[in-house]
Amino acid sequence: MMRTRKHLSWPILLCLPMGILGAIGLREAALLTMRYSELLEPFPAINAAFTAGRMDEFAATVAWVGGAAATLLTVAAIAGLL
Repeated sequence: MMRTRKHLSWPILLCLPMGILGAIGLREAALLTMRYSELLEPFPAINAAFTAGRMDEFAATVAWVGGAAATLLTVAAIAGLL
């Protein structure tokens, strides 16, 4: 006689939160540079200082690295489910 499980298996329980965090991370990484620009828009003096200090390039780099990490997290979650 075959036994049926009434609960989720461990890979699903462990990979589902990781996949959700990866998807949220991808979204936030994609929106980071836009949010950075919107944050500094009302303050032209601060925006000029940050632009001179190349902080906009730094924000773009952080968004790229965060997107890459979130992509790896999502791929790992999908691979874990298989």
